[in-house]
Amino acid sequence: MRSHLIRGLLLLSCIFVLSESRSLNRKDKIYLLKRITEWDNAPEAVKIAKGRVTTKHKAKKYKFVFKTDDGSSCNAVMNVNKNGTGRYSWECDSTHKSDEESDEHYKMRRRHLRGNKKPTELEGSGEF
Repeated sequence: MRSHLIRGLLLLSCIFVLSESRSLNRKDKIYLLKRITEWDNAPEAVKIAKGRVTTKHKAKKYKFVFKTDDGSSCNAVMNVNKNGTGRYSWECDSTHKSDEESDEHYKMRRRHLRGNKKPTELEGSGEF
């Protein structure tokens, strides 16, 4: 019975050692901004707001939030296998009019944020 407990604890410790999670650093953010430009129908990313990267069995999973040029905030997940292939998905929340904001002010703010750019797509996914 005791040997089974020890084996179980060793197995659990191996699982935790094989999976590492940390906040995104500057290098990760630059890499992600570059990769987002390659995604089909993805909005142009202005900056990476926050995120985490998890490494497990030499594969990386990036889970992050990026901001677009029209003020939208997008949640994204990108899985990269050790051979360089992977999958991505993203979903954006477009900027909405607040209750106290007048229609004219909202239209003016949207024009300013968007600046003749097409509206942000709401979601997408793909492989690379």
